[in-house]
Amino acid sequence: MYIRSQDKKELIEFSRLSIECSNNNYYISASDISTYHSIGDYKSKERCIAVLDEIQHSLEIGDIIFEMPKE
Repeated sequence: MYIRSQDKKELIEFSRLSIECSNNNYYISASDISTYHSIGDYKSKERCIAVLDEIQHSLEIGDIIFEMPKE
């Protein structure tokens, strides 16, 4: 599956997604083979988890591309 970043500037085939926090700002980070990319910024950890749930659902139904939602 590929993910289109929130700012639409990257299309990433990822191997891992994680929730990160910096200065009370939460974001979802995707990693490919060697680098990490911030692909979406959200107001809370709970919102990040909800977005990860959406990505998981997209994987389960066989989607090829997932576009990161805006806040």
